[in-house]
Amino acid sequence: NNELKGSVISFDKSWVNSTWDLSKAPSVSKDVVRINNIGETYTLAEASKGNGEGTWLIEFGASEENTNGQTNTLSPRLTLNGEQVVDPAFENKPVYKNSAVTLSIPEATKIDPVPYTTVLTWILSELP
Repeated sequence: NNELKGSVISFDKSWVNSTWDLSKAPSVSKDVVRINNIGETYTLAEASKGNGEGTWLIEFGASEENTNGQTNTLSPRLTLNGEQVVDPAFENKPVYKNSAVTLSIPEATKIDPVPYTTVLTWILSELP
């Protein structure tokens, strides 16, 4: 089984971050963005005329160290023995779970012990 039928990837707790003037920030969707239809587009952010120029990060969740008043959505990944999971590919830095990004799989979906992958394509558009 190479497809998780009925699964949904969700992005929540979105906010923008930049070194630019935050009063000129694009507006981000405050609703949970549920990606559940292959090939469909979802609007994550929009900028009105005169806003959004420059470099902006659309963030989903935040760490407790953030200084923008965002709620901490990170928690350490732990082994079954309660030890912190580290990633050897990143100098053994700790791995965290971000509760603002989730994958929901229906209970009836058959899951095989194989790798599953997907591709998300981000599109930046200038629309009239």
